[in-house]
Amino acid sequence: MIEVSGIRLRPILMTTAAAVVGHTPLIMATGPGAGARNSIGIMLVSGMVIGMLFTLFVVPSIYLPVARTRTVTAAVEAVRAEDTQLQPPGFWLAAAVVGREPG
Repeated sequence: MIEVSGIRLRPILMTTAAAVVGHTPLIMATGPGAGARNSIGIMLVSGMVIGMLFTLFVVPSIYLPVARTRTVTAAVEAVRAEDTQLQPPGFWLAAAVVGREPG
């Protein structure tokens, strides 16, 4: 997960920065219709920032518990089926949960 976060961080930040910089003129608009442009610009920029924060923090924090649960569930099923050829991640933990000696 840590390795992947380094790979994901740069494209997400670059995309958000490009969109925010591109919409900045809408926020700074003056003249006729400036009120509409300002509100549209503020909504676009705030939406991009909120989306970036959601992508970087909320999605990974939800993914981790779900991935752990699925891994342990698959391992428990493998132990209960006594399929020692298939040992998914978490096999030894699952054997302890079921109360058997793995192997």
